[in-house]
Amino acid sequence: MELTWDSCDWAHPAIDVQDGVVWVTHPNGHTLTSSDGRSIETDVLEPHYLRWPWAVDTGSKRYVHGSDFETVRTRGRVVRLTDGYELPDPYPDEKYSPTAVAVDARGNVWVADGYGQSLVHRYRPEGELDLALEGFATPHSIAVVDGLLLVCDRANGRVVLTDFTAGRVTVLTRDGELVEHLCSGGRSPDEDAWPNRRDAEGNIVGPETARGVLNSPHTLAADRNGDVFVTEWLIGGRVTKLARYRGGSWISA
Repeated sequence: MELTWDSCDWAHPAIDVQDGVVWVTHPNGHTLTSSDGRSIETDVLEPHYLRWPWAVDTGSKRYVHGSDFETVRTRGRVVRLTDGYELPDPYPDEKYSPTAVAVDARGNVWVADGYGQSLVHRYRPEGELDLALEGFATPHSIAVVDGLLLVCDRANGRVVLTDFTAGRVTVLTRDGELVEHLCSGGRSPDEDAWPNRRDAEGNIVGPETARGVLNSPHTLAADRNGDVFVTEWLIGGRVTKLARYRGGSWISA
């Protein structure tokens, strides 16, 4: 499965799977679209991370204008889509640009401030901020698995879920051992206008894509079958499904 949009916007997408339905950010930033044709309009600038019902807005959005682009900035937010509730801002006088959210079995909400202060915060179920973890450099993604908090500490390269600049998905065991790399072979960060490209007039446009090859994998989600859905950070956006097969690995479906 491959999902794309007829859009000239630069996607910085979030993705989640709920009851077999894939939800992903439209390249326009404020719309969530589903694999069964539904859509939800939000009031956030761009959902960077989605773990239903929570959406994370970094407070920044890129817009391409011919050969250049601009970045529009607002305050970062973590919003519960079901009722519009917003988690308290941890430090109103400092940069706050959250990148990910996770909820543990006790209902605590964990938030990674990856583009702000590089802290991971814990909120009690009632919304009270009661813990801040430091020692990270761009904590880009987080998850709670079997009671353990996993942090994708991107700049330190300590836990890799989607291998962004290498243009691939890296699969690890629970003990951190390498299993395999998937979908490598896309454009290099050293190439001009990566992850996009320039046309003959020098304008920034979407890259030429190929099935089974990733340019800039950004976020991923998995369903109950173990199939993985990967988004990419590029103009037009793209979601690729990696389907599990009997040999234990994945193929682009």
